[in-house]
Order: sequence, then C-alpha cells, then structure tokens
Amino acid sequence: MTGFRRAIAGTAALIVGGFVVGALVGFVASTALYLPQNGWRLFSDAGGRALLLRNAAIVGAITGIATPVLAWLGLRRIAIGRVIAFGAVGAAAGALGGALIGGPVLPTILWGLTSPIAGAVVGSVTAGLLLRLTIRAARSASTEQAV
Repeated sequence: MTGFRRAIAGTAALIVGGFVVGALVGFVASTALYLPQNGWRLFSDAGGRALLLRNAAIVGAITGIATPVLAWLGLRRIAIGRVIAFGAVGAAAGALGGALIGGPVLPTILWGLTSPIAGAVVGSVTAGLLLRLTIRAARSASTEQAV
C-alpha cells in the first residue's frame, strides 16, 4: 500500500505544482498581452484584475491537469520541475497564441474563451511532446558518445 500512497502523493504534488506555476505564468503572459493596450489601469480597474485572475486560473487549471497526465504517460524519466515548467510555458504560449490567432476565427462560447482554452491545451501537449523528443535525442547522443 505504500507504493499506492506514494503515487497518490506524487500525483497531488504534480497537480498543485502545475496549477501554481501555470497560474503564475498565465498571469504574467496576460499582463504582457493586455498592458500595452490598457496601461496601468489594468491593475486598478476591477474588470482588469478579474481578467488577469480569470486567465491565470484557466492556464493554471489546464496546466494542473496536463502536468500529471504528461508526467505519468510519457515523461516518467524526466525531472518533475522540467515537466511543470515546460507544461506551464506551453499552456501560456498556447493560450496567448490562441487568443491572438484563433480569437476571430473560433466561436465565442465560454465567455469568449474558446480559442485561449484550446490554445492552452494544444500548447501543453506540444510542450510535452517537444520535451519528450529533446530528452530522447539527448539520451541517444550521450549513449553514442559512451560507446
């Protein structure tokens, strides 16, 4: 039963770590996106703060879900910090890209958040795949040098 408890504790740590790092990255990315247009009133207006917190919560939730899935399915031999960081940056970049590129294209259901949510999911999965491929390439290059 000890192995099962360790797996549950590890999964919980991945969820919480993914959410916290994703929320921070989402907040910073949203600030970078909206600050040039709105200026400092982005922080002083209630609507601006709500927008930043909503975006941070969305990116955090997607990263919190994607991090344990990526870690348990395909990235078991990669450090947890890398999985969390790459997933969070991928989710934030995907959400920004989805908002900027797919915003006018996709329908505006979910309070206009269809394209950022889809972009965050695609960004997290893409970051996980890139991490997997780069680690595999680095491992095979180090194996060739050892022989």
